[in-house]
Amino acid sequence: MVEAAESSGNLPEILERLSVYLEKASALQKKIISSLTYPVVVIIIAGAISGFLVFKVIPTFKEIFSSMGGKLPLPTQILITVSDTLRHWLFWWP
Repeated sequence: MVEAAESSGNLPEILERLSVYLEKASALQKKIISSLTYPVVVIIIAGAISGFLVFKVIPTFKEIFSSMGGKLPLPTQILITVSDTLRHWLFWWP
């Protein structure tokens, strides 16, 4: 681009256009990064909370429910099964 500008004699104009383009591209890149920061933080926090629930809270409730006896509702049984499965197989996954 610079070579073509030199040969045509429009070097200052082309360099001005190039600088404007690069500044706009940089500003757009900064906007994209700043707009993606919040969703990434929310996803990380949601994953950490879900992991804490699966690996700490649900096993504690499982022990409490088993000590009380009785039959648990189906959604609770599914949640406990999913938690047990994740706790067992997540550490063995390569």
